[in-house]
Amino acid sequence: MADQGEAVDEHRISTDSAAGAAEVRAHVQRILASPQFLNARQLQLFLDHLVNTVLDGHGDELKEYSLGRDVFRRGESYDPRTDAIVRVQASILRKRLATYYADGGREEPFRIDLPKGSYVPQFVPASGGAPEAPVAEAVPEKPANAVSRRGWLRLSAAFAAGAGAVGGAWLLSGSLPSRTADPGGEDFSFAAREASPRIWGQLLNGEHPIQLAFGCPQFFRGGGLYLRDVEVNDTQENGDSSRIQELTRQLGKYLAPAPNTYTGVGEILGIYRMTRFVTHQGVGTELDNIQLLSPESIRNKNLILVSSYRFRTLLDILSLPKAFESRTLGGGGFRPIDRHEDDPEFYGPVNSGGVSRSYGLVSYWTKPETGGRVLLMSGIESWATLGAVIYITSEEHLRDLERRLAGEFAEESKGIQVLIEIQGHEERPIHVRYVTHRVL
Repeated sequence: MADQGEAVDEHRISTDSAAGAAEVRAHVQRILASPQFLNARQLQLFLDHLVNTVLDGHGDELKEYSLGRDVFRRGESYDPRTDAIVRVQASILRKRLATYYADGGREEPFRIDLPKGSYVPQFVPASGGAPEAPVAEAVPEKPANAVSRRGWLRLSAAFAAGAGAVGGAWLLSGSLPSRTADPGGEDFSFAAREASPRIWGQLLNGEHPIQLAFGCPQFFRGGGLYLRDVEVNDTQENGDSSRIQELTRQLGKYLAPAPNTYTGVGEILGIYRMTRFVTHQGVGTELDNIQLLSPESIRNKNLILVSSYRFRTLLDILSLPKAFESRTLGGGGFRPIDRHEDDPEFYGPVNSGGVSRSYGLVSYWTKPETGGRVLLMSGIESWATLGAVIYITSEEHLRDLERRLAGEFAEESKGIQVLIEIQGHEERPIHVRYVTHRVL
């Protein structure tokens, strides 16, 4: 009986002869030199390995475990249940091949197909019909341990609740960013570990599982109202309690904390972008509201958090070093604790005629007490938080940051904080740039 993915197809090209195998190898070299594969080293190695294994007569050895171990260098401890690298890269490979055959490979005499559910390539005559090019580089297959359905439901519910709430002191801080702020078809298939070994190389090395999280502002509810006071971010502080007590007195309604109610537009788009980015790196993850996590629940996990700096999170109770102090009043902003000669005293937002300048902070801690690592993207406003996410998921900015960190960021470093300037129009990030950084 044929192995899985090896069902007999009368239209398949025979590779039994030396001439047939040579033709296939020449075909592969044209694919690898195409624009779809030229700068995708990992996909090049993957496709070349698959084809040569079949040509050498060992197609039955193309299993998920062996591919993860040998091609993607996961080692003997590789577990496909917790690391989806092979399935994710196979999905990307299928789409790149489809794009090649719909573009520069239209005249090829045959095509290479990778049937879903199998890692054994098939060689099909062009008369079988070339597939249409995919609209975007999306990954349709949900990897094992990828973003949980529970997490997405919570995210969707939080957004819906925030958008539909009435009577709040503040809800949405601006209009929905355009797709130019987070293009859905952006190619995240570059090797983040190679572009950013000091940050993404450590976060995605498989040593610890990944926990994605988004921040939420503190809401209160009572008598059919949902309220948000921008100066109240924690129900535990005396000053916060007195403000809520005064609101309770004025409204004549008892107000209780309302967790998991709403998150900002920047957080929504930021965590969406970050989820796509991590998934394209072949790493499975979980997603949750940071208010529902605790230090114990993230122990020995790498936490990636998208949250405006004014939202209180569990990071506030961890002993994490910092090089910038934040200010919530008067428009908010960041102040360098150890000012350099060219630093202003304060980095605050500027708004003029619909054109805005704001700031975000990318914080990466390597030695938190929880045992894993922590990456936090935060901004003065929700849309600036999205800008910080755009920065840390951009290959151009990551490579630039690596050059800046050379000779500074050492094994004993506790982390790094990078200050980002975000330019926007009508609260939509349109440009991000590096400002300064501090090694902790």
